[in-house]
Amino acid sequence: MNLFGGKYAPFTVLSLSIAFFTFLLAAIYLPVLQHTGGIIAYPLDDAYIHMAIAKNIALHHVWGISSHEFSSSSSSILYPLLLAGLYKIFGIGVGIPLYLNIAVAVIFIVVLRMWLEKQGLDPVKQMIALLLVILLVPLAPLVQCGMEHTLQLLLYFLFVSTFAEALENRDRALPWKVYVYGLFFITTRYESIAVVVISCLFLLFYRKWFNAILLGAICFLPILIFGLYALAHGNDFLPNSVLIKSAMPPLTPAGLYSYFSGPFEERLFIADGGYNMAGTQRLLLLLPLTYLTFQKQLSQCPAYKIILAILTIASLAHLAFMLYAGTPRYEAALVGTSIAICTTLLLKYASFNGNRNFSAIEWIKIAFGLVILGPIILRGWYGFDRASLAAISIYDQQVQMGHFVHQYYDQDPVAFNDIGAISYYAHGKNLDLWGLGDIDVARSRRKHYDSAEFLDSLSHSRNVKIAIVFEKAFRSLVTRWTKVASWTIPYNNASADKSVYFYAVDSLETSRLQNSLKGYQRSLPPGVIVIYY
Repeated sequence: MNLFGGKYAPFTVLSLSIAFFTFLLAAIYLPVLQHTGGIIAYPLDDAYIHMAIAKNIALHHVWGISSHEFSSSSSSILYPLLLAGLYKIFGIGVGIPLYLNIAVAVIFIVVLRMWLEKQGLDPVKQMIALLLVILLVPLAPLVQCGMEHTLQLLLYFLFVSTFAEALENRDRALPWKVYVYGLFFITTRYESIAVVVISCLFLLFYRKWFNAILLGAICFLPILIFGLYALAHGNDFLPNSVLIKSAMPPLTPAGLYSYFSGPFEERLFIADGGYNMAGTQRLLLLLPLTYLTFQKQLSQCPAYKIILAILTIASLAHLAFMLYAGTPRYEAALVGTSIAICTTLLLKYASFNGNRNFSAIEWIKIAFGLVILGPIILRGWYGFDRASLAAISIYDQQVQMGHFVHQYYDQDPVAFNDIGAISYYAHGKNLDLWGLGDIDVARSRRKHYDSAEFLDSLSHSRNVKIAIVFEKAFRSLVTRWTKVASWTIPYNNASADKSVYFYAVDSLETSRLQNSLKGYQRSLPPGVIVIYY
């Protein structure tokens, strides 16, 4: 019986692809659930930032990590709103982001399979393409993050593929779907601005002036509205996370010259961001070489050329202006869409003959291809390899910090530098010493006056009682406070440090903090080492 033949072939391809994705996700999560006693945990504290904002929107109609005030702490406009809507329907729950990501991932697999069929690939080739994309995104670790990146992947693919197909028919206006996908795409993550700008430039190149202006206006309208809303609440136009985490150079002649005469070249050729950065660098080879390899066939399919051009320019922009995380997520949508188009062209146009011998030139081509794909493959493997342990690390450290503050300091101001889990579980008007959740600290970082004196003065003016920080990041600041204890997890590949330190900012709080920590110690997971000073 041929599983990939007959009228049930699409269902077979889809079922096997979803089953493969589910197997990979289960392999990641089973060790986590076993460690946590069935509690869902995420490999990034950032996931809890979205959850905290969504919780405050749903319960208090406040956009912020605290119910007490607005804070522009998320790089996504759409995702916290989606979570807030689900919280309204199903109640506040730590598993909601995971379930949402699973649903979006399944939709992405469905959409990609339908697109592959539309490109003329038979069921076996569809299966190959789907498995490669699932592995190399990598989709299961991306879903496990519990953040907006899976949604960005779906919308990235939908927008770019639909836009290219529409632009192929130069005499026709853009369909409404392009504007809708663009609107949701750019509100999913601010980094999507680059792709929308590139698309508008393509429209201008093809003399579609009205479409370019309309697409830009529709896509940028939500950013304008949210930016004005943030300004009205005393924040900056762009979120703190965008301003702090991007690699944008100072927008001055001297700043731009300094950047493009040094750091820009390093970001193109030196992969100090690990496999995530190296994988993106390889796209600058993979995408143009794919075009050159199939240039003759692509002359009859302008949509493919447009997609490859957009992705190549987007890769360059991503390398130039984005920072890289330890998990393969910031570049996942770009990598996933690029793998989808390159694999499709290879399977559609390349000749495969398993009976003939390869010549020396062909073996060189294969070796060269593996060199190009190496970092992309290793990036996917690294995403799987670290996923379970990363979630366990966050559970043993950040989630425990959140539970501790909720139990003993729920309404008291606390200073911290990892804001997600504490903000989600506790309810106080806390101080983020890193700046993502506090506009005063964010501005001090950007304007370079975030000294120990400033942060200490800000802590006392906010009536902060205790601080929970990574000591290495605030060495000169914490000498002003009283060190009480530290928690050290036995392993770590997710946090900035294995050890988190507890300080009494107010010296009168020392005894209470120590007693509270001793009271919570029995609730800590096995293996966490507690030291009192």
